[in-house]
Amino acid sequence: MLVALEDQYRTYRAVISVAIRVLRPQVEVTTTGLEDLEGELADLEPRVVICSRDKPANLPPRVTWVHVPLDVGQTSQPTLATLLEIIDRVEKPSSPRSQARREAGSNIQARRG
Repeated sequence: MLVALEDQYRTYRAVISVAIRVLRPQVEVTTTGLEDLEGELADLEPRVVICSRDKPANLPPRVTWVHVPLDVGQTSQPTLATLLEIIDRVEKPSSPRSQARREAGSNIQARRG
């Protein structure tokens, strides 16, 4: 998963990522500023992105995008509990067959590296 917020909010970015790492240790979390967002999306191919930018139009359908507005006075920010629910939903295997496919893909990638 990827947490991408402006550098002026790097502390907020770090707190979100540390909280997720502590509460969901099985999830790999990477952080970035917005200037490196496109490169990180291409390199990491994350399943979940938590970002202060709106969802891009060309985002692959497999990516769950969570918009975190940083405007002062914004009341519709997702809570940590909401973020964890989203992560759990995305990370939860939907069926034994889809889990087997993911594991097979991981094994293939591991052999290449």
